[in-house]
Amino acid sequence: MIKTVAGLGAAALVAVVVVLALREGTETRHVAVPPDSHVDVTATASLRGAKHRTPELTHALASVCVVESVPTSTMRNFESSDDEFTFQVVPAADEPDRRQLRGCLQDFRIPGVLATVDEMEVVGVD
Repeated sequence: MIKTVAGLGAAALVAVVVVLALREGTETRHVAVPPDSHVDVTATASLRGAKHRTPELTHALASVCVVESVPTSTMRNFESSDDEFTFQVVPAADEPDRRQLRGCLQDFRIPGVLATVDEMEVVGVD
């Protein structure tokens, strides 16, 4: 009986250690970024229908995604031409937030708009 209880206790301890180790390895870690840093984002948009609304729709998409993905940053220098749009996120987003921003831009659905992120360049972060 004592051996069974000791065995169960040891198994429970091993299980707790394994769960903590796995959590540590997969947990998202945010790092501080310098306030004067930024991310330059270049993306391509494909629109169905009203092509003349490309600047408004891509600006809306970028604005929503910056607020959703990097709430401590702001968007500036938005430009749109034909099917390409660019903007900056200030201060720069760390890696987890950049992944979330990319996913938002490519997955968020505004009717008739499909975006693909071409490039995200981080400026001012070591």
